Amino acid sequence: LFHAHQLLFHAHQLLFHAHQLLFHAHQLLFHAHQLLFHTHQLLFHTHQLLFHTHQLLNHFLLLLFHAHHLLNHFLSLLFYDHQLFFHYHQLLFHDHLLLNHWVVNEKLIVV
Repeated sequence: LFHAHQLLFHAHQLLFHAHQLLFHAHQLLFHAHQLLFHTHQLLFHTHQLLFHTHQLLNHFLLLLFHAHHLLNHFLSLLFYDHQLFFHYHQLLFHDHLLLNHWVVNEKLIVV
Protein backbone atom coordinates (compact mmCIF):
# COMPACT_ATOMS: atom_id res chain seq x y z
CA LEU A 1 0.00 0.00 0.00
CA PHE A 2 2.84 2.32 0.89
CA HIS A 3 4.61 1.63 -2.45
CA ALA A 4 1.38 2.14 -4.35
CA HIS A 5 0.92 5.46 -2.54
CA GLN A 6 4.52 6.40 -3.34
CA LEU A 7 4.02 5.52 -7.03
CA LEU A 8 0.87 7.60 -7.13
CA PHE A 9 2.69 10.51 -5.50
CA HIS A 10 5.55 10.34 -8.07
CA ALA A 11 3.05 10.02 -10.91
CA HIS A 12 1.28 13.11 -9.56
CA GLN A 13 4.64 14.91 -9.32
CA LEU A 14 5.44 13.96 -12.93
CA LEU A 15 2.05 15.22 -14.07
CA PHE A 16 2.57 18.46 -12.14
CA HIS A 17 6.01 19.03 -13.79
CA ALA A 18 4.57 18.15 -17.21
CA HIS A 19 1.80 20.67 -16.57
CA GLN A 20 4.40 23.26 -15.53
CA LEU A 21 6.40 22.59 -18.73
CA LEU A 22 3.25 22.99 -20.84
CA PHE A 23 2.41 26.22 -19.02
CA HIS A 24 5.92 27.65 -19.67
CA ALA A 25 5.78 26.51 -23.30
CA HIS A 26 2.43 28.26 -23.62
CA GLN A 27 3.92 31.39 -22.03
CA LEU A 28 6.82 31.29 -24.50
CA LEU A 29 4.42 30.95 -27.44
CA PHE A 30 2.34 33.83 -26.09
CA HIS A 31 5.41 36.10 -25.78
CA ALA A 32 6.62 35.05 -29.24
CA HIS A 33 3.18 35.93 -30.61
CA GLN A 34 3.28 39.28 -28.81
CA LEU A 35 6.75 39.98 -30.26
CA LEU A 36 5.52 39.15 -33.77
CA PHE A 37 2.49 41.38 -33.29
CA HIS A 38 4.58 44.34 -32.12
CA THR A 39 7.10 43.75 -34.93
CA HIS A 40 4.21 43.76 -37.40
CA GLN A 41 2.86 46.98 -35.87
CA LEU A 42 6.32 48.58 -36.10
CA LEU A 43 6.63 47.54 -39.75
CA PHE A 44 3.16 48.91 -40.48
CA HIS A 45 3.93 52.28 -38.87
CA THR A 46 7.31 52.42 -40.64
CA HIS A 47 5.51 51.75 -43.92
CA GLN A 48 2.99 54.49 -43.13
CA LEU A 49 5.82 56.90 -42.30
CA LEU A 50 7.59 56.09 -45.57
CA PHE A 51 4.35 56.56 -47.49
CA HIS A 52 3.68 59.98 -45.93
CA THR A 53 7.32 61.01 -46.45
CA HIS A 54 6.97 60.01 -50.10
CA GLN A 55 3.74 62.03 -50.35
CA LEU A 56 5.43 65.08 -48.79
CA LEU A 57 8.35 64.74 -51.19
CA ASN A 58 5.93 64.56 -54.13
CA HIS A 59 4.14 67.71 -52.97
CA PHE A 60 7.46 69.49 -52.45
CA LEU A 61 8.61 68.51 -55.96
CA LEU A 62 5.30 69.71 -57.37
CA LEU A 63 5.73 73.05 -55.58
CA LEU A 64 9.28 73.27 -56.92
CA PHE A 65 8.00 72.56 -60.42
CA HIS A 66 5.35 75.32 -60.15
CA ALA A 67 7.93 77.75 -58.73
CA HIS A 68 10.20 76.95 -61.69
CA HIS A 69 7.30 77.47 -64.09
CA LEU A 70 6.44 80.85 -62.48
CA LEU A 71 10.09 81.91 -62.59
CA ASN A 72 10.21 81.05 -66.30
CA HIS A 73 7.14 83.21 -66.95
CA PHE A 74 8.59 86.04 -64.88
CA LEU A 75 11.91 85.88 -66.77
CA SER A 76 10.02 85.75 -70.04
CA LEU A 77 8.04 88.87 -69.07
CA LEU A 78 11.24 90.58 -67.99
CA PHE A 79 12.81 89.74 -71.35
CA TYR A 80 9.83 91.15 -73.29
CA ASP A 81 9.82 94.23 -71.06
CA HIS A 82 13.52 94.69 -71.79
CA GLN A 83 12.85 94.28 -75.53
CA LEU A 84 10.05 96.88 -75.38
CA PHE A 85 12.34 99.25 -73.51
CA PHE A 86 15.02 98.71 -76.16
CA HIS A 87 12.54 99.36 -79.02
CA TYR A 88 11.28 102.46 -77.22
CA HIS A 89 14.86 103.78 -77.03
CA GLN A 90 15.39 102.93 -80.70
CA LEU A 91 12.28 104.94 -81.60
CA LEU A 92 13.49 107.85 -79.48
CA PHE A 93 16.84 107.71 -81.22
CA HIS A 94 15.17 107.69 -84.67
CA ASP A 95 12.91 110.57 -83.61
CA HIS A 96 16.00 112.46 -82.52
CA LEU A 97 17.67 111.78 -85.88
CA LEU A 98 14.55 112.92 -87.77
CA LEU A 99 14.36 116.04 -85.63
CA ASN A 100 18.03 116.79 -86.35
CA HIS A 101 17.43 116.37 -90.09
CA TRP A 102 14.36 118.58 -89.91
CA VAL A 103 16.27 121.28 -87.99
CA VAL A 104 19.15 121.10 -90.46
CA ASN A 105 16.73 121.30 -93.41
CA GLU A 106 14.82 124.20 -91.82
CA LYS A 107 18.06 126.10 -91.28
CA LEU A 108 19.06 125.45 -94.86
CA ILE A 109 15.72 126.71 -96.09
CA VAL A 110 15.89 129.81 -93.89
CA VAL A 111 19.40 130.64 -95.03
